[in-house]
Amino acid sequence: QKLLNSFVSNFFYKSKSQLYKQKEKLLKYESARSALYNCLIANDVGIKDEIIVSSFTCDAVTFAVKRTGAKIVYVDINDDLTMNDSEVLNAINVKTKAIIFQNTFGRLGLKKQTIDKIKAKKIFLIEDCALSIGSKIDNINLGSFGDISFFSLEVSKTITIGWGGLVKINNKLYKNKMISRYFSLRQISVFADSRRFIQLW
Repeated sequence: QKLLNSFVSNFFYKSKSQLYKQKEKLLKYESARSALYNCLIANDVGIKDEIIVSSFTCDAVTFAVKRTGAKIVYVDINDDLTMNDSEVLNAINVKTKAIIFQNTFGRLGLKKQTIDKIKAKKIFLIEDCALSIGSKIDNINLGSFGDISFFSLEVSKTITIGWGGLVKINNKLYKNKMISRYFSLRQISVFADSRRFIQLW
């Protein structure tokens, strides 16, 4: 698994895309849900907070949010599966700590204008790219719009090693907390790693 993880990571690093050029900002986790959970915990998300998410999402996202103790606030989606921008903006209140917008099947989950408005409010903006690795909009790679973005390498995704998640830090304001949390985590044992590799094949 570690060898495969390194191979996939090197694929991203060597890409000509601006999205993957900064190697030191690409963090590797055992899954996308653990990546998201640790992103939230590193940035002090807790029981008093609210997290806005798409009503069209998977349990990896909701599991990660629930583990923090924060309240999930669902918003409706449009016909193309993107989040309804008006509903997202209307759902924001003093308890809103983060917004997770989902780029479903390569579509940018929120309009650029909405993303700019959210950033102006200093709300932690997380970009879910589990279903959009390699996609672009206006020649800009998805994964470049949020404060941080996360990717899934799970077996059903575009690029897979069976398990695994990646996090890219786009906003340097979040870098120190993310790096500190990352290096405090325990590595997967060789036994568990080998078992997963065998299960994959």
